[in-house]
Amino acid sequence: MDAERAYDFSIACYRTLGQFRVLAKFLQKINLEEARRPVSLFGLHFPNRVGLSAGFDKSAECWEGLSALGFGFIEIGSVTSERQPGNLRPRVFFNPYHEACVNNTGLNNDGAKSVARRLARGPLKNERALPIGINIGKMKSVPLENAIQDFWETFRTLADFADYFTLNLSNPNLPKLQTLQHRSYLADLLKGFQAENEKRAKKLGAKKIPILLKISPDMSFAQLDEVISIAQDNAIAGIVACNTTTTPPSTMRYKEGGISGKPLFQKTFDRVRYIHKATEGRLPVIASGGILDAVSAGAMIDAGASLLQIHTGFLFNGPSFPNYVKRAIAEKVRPWL
Repeated sequence: MDAERAYDFSIACYRTLGQFRVLAKFLQKINLEEARRPVSLFGLHFPNRVGLSAGFDKSAECWEGLSALGFGFIEIGSVTSERQPGNLRPRVFFNPYHEACVNNTGLNNDGAKSVARRLARGPLKNERALPIGINIGKMKSVPLENAIQDFWETFRTLADFADYFTLNLSNPNLPKLQTLQHRSYLADLLKGFQAENEKRAKKLGAKKIPILLKISPDMSFAQLDEVISIAQDNAIAGIVACNTTTTPPSTMRYKEGGISGKPLFQKTFDRVRYIHKATEGRLPVIASGGILDAVSAGAMIDAGASLLQIHTGFLFNGPSFPNYVKRAIAEKVRPWL
């Protein structure tokens, strides 16, 4: 089956499951008790450390069905201010030999207003059994100098529904998007974004929504030092490491796009460990990229990751994979020791 058709079929299946809410909540309750190890982070309660990364449920179509699988949190998106069709198909490719996926989707999604309507129909923040994060990106048509306003628009539309936000400045499939990670853009963007966040919180008499930053695995460690410094100066709650890479293994036939899965593991591991050591654990890290088994999951925890996100491993291993990873962590499965 064509890779994106397989994606669409999976979305339809989990959407259908979510429509049977009594069944979905029953399964959720059972699966959340599997290897339960709750974590408190960013002022939020996570039933366990294993979440689903952005990129699967781009437009909040099936998160209720996915919640039944035992995830400790789910990240929706990336969502943009308006509907964005993305790049032309074919744009998603599976590579089982390298345990990898290549995507050049271009942040396709239904837009913030559609996502808000869908989230409004489901359980709201204080009714959920697990946190729901929203990953937000920039419209392809919006120039870099207007990026802050574009992010703000999406934030305002979705703020009532997000337990946390992740700013996606690192997707390799949008021209010049990664430029926003450079100091000349990043400091102003984060400062302005947090000002909007604080303004909203004061108006409602509520706490600020935790803001995370998703970074590229292809930046140098010197660049990473700059990002860490700017993130801490602007009270960013944590770092998601990492987005997809554009550097394939030498033996891999490469199509244009971002690579996820096993080829991303070492880059993710190195950056998780680096951030943890550089900040002495003060800046929480979510490891996202290359987690396909007990070994890779345990390695990320050992490197200092507070939480894990899976995606390609979930695609290849199926709906039992979240519980498998949870058991590996809870039982401290370390096959290399």
